[in-house]
Amino acid sequence: KEKLIDYQIKSIKKSYKNYEIVLCLGFESSKVSKYIRSKHKNINIRIVENQSYNETNSCESLRISLNNTQNNKVFVIDGNLYFCEKTIKLKAYERNYVYIDKNNKNFDIGINLNEKEQVEFFSFGAKYNWTEILFLSNDQTIENLYRILSSESYKKKFIFEALNSLIGINKMEFSTIETKNELWKINKPKRNDS
Repeated sequence: KEKLIDYQIKSIKKSYKNYEIVLCLGFESSKVSKYIRSKHKNINIRIVENQSYNETNSCESLRISLNNTQNNKVFVIDGNLYFCEKTIKLKAYERNYVYIDKNNKNFDIGINLNEKEQVEFFSFGAKYNWTEILFLSNDQTIENLYRILSSESYKKKFIFEALNSLIGINKMEFSTIETKNELWKINKPKRNDS
């Protein structure tokens, strides 16, 4: 029986010949890590752990992930997404991109665009639905985002908050790619801590 992570890895393998997957784990990390090591041992996957996942948020997991790669072309993909290979297969790698879906209401965060059709800001209730995928196209963007994420004040924040700072403070531009119902968000099951 295939799991969501199997589909994600399969889509990445079909899209790119030269890739590195950095998988940041938190809740049940040893269980997921064991599964990855047994099922995908011949694939270039680096497993990193956010040991403070209970006290931090997605910004800290992204900081840890960026700290564990030397690549200057990076996809950031939420772990709860089912996507196919054509979704992430880019034709041009010179720009930063965020992926949107105008019709899929399963995403909480949206974006608004400026007059140049660049992302102006991320927020709840914005015009277009952000699908929680982004592509970082160069060292400068990655370094500026890493600097923001390294600030203590971002440890408990969401990635879209760091992206707003990246756009506002560092004047980084993001174009959009519309997915047109090519991906689905699998909702996280609620944990019962009792």
